[in-house]
Amino acid sequence: MRHSRWSAVVAAAGVSLALAMVTVPTASSSVAGSSVPAKLSSSDVYRDVGFDPKDVPTYPGLDVRKSERSVVRLKDGRHLRIKVWAVDAFRKHQGSDTGVAARLDTRGDRSWDYTVDLFLGDAGSNWAPACIAFRPSGRTLDAGPPRFWKSGAVSCTVRLAELKQAHRPHWRLLAYDVLQAIGNWGPIYDHAPDKGWYR
Repeated sequence: MRHSRWSAVVAAAGVSLALAMVTVPTASSSVAGSSVPAKLSSSDVYRDVGFDPKDVPTYPGLDVRKSERSVVRLKDGRHLRIKVWAVDAFRKHQGSDTGVAARLDTRGDRSWDYTVDLFLGDAGSNWAPACIAFRPSGRTLDAGPPRFWKSGAVSCTVRLAELKQAHRPHWRLLAYDVLQAIGNWGPIYDHAPDKGWYR
């Protein structure tokens, strides 16, 4: 049954489910489908922002419009942060069984070697929002709790020590409907960018 699958997903991920509200810094602007360096905050090591056009016309699909990939200094060391904005605020979709999965290419070979899944929870089964990070093998990584921002964005962090990277990770996003198991999603509503990777 679906309930048992979901229980296994959340248990395997071993994630913390705390939420926080903070103010988002302003990023530099650019055209849809591109990525550019963003203005750094005091905790940033580096930060880049990617844009995507409005191309998901109907509810309930999440339409990704902007994302950031950054490395930030936190109390317990450096973390990779994936932060996503969508047309419909993520708070509207909390508990709706949807989410956004960020594929990471840390080797530059245009294939993914990590995924950070920003799961928005399932109200019907009482599963709270969570960050689930994993490798293609299904092995999970140490992911922090999801953070919901006043701007309507949501972000997840992964300890940088967990990632074996040759360069700044390239990234691409999949906005999905149903999380069935780790790395197994229901209908995909949006790809950002539509082709290729943000670099």
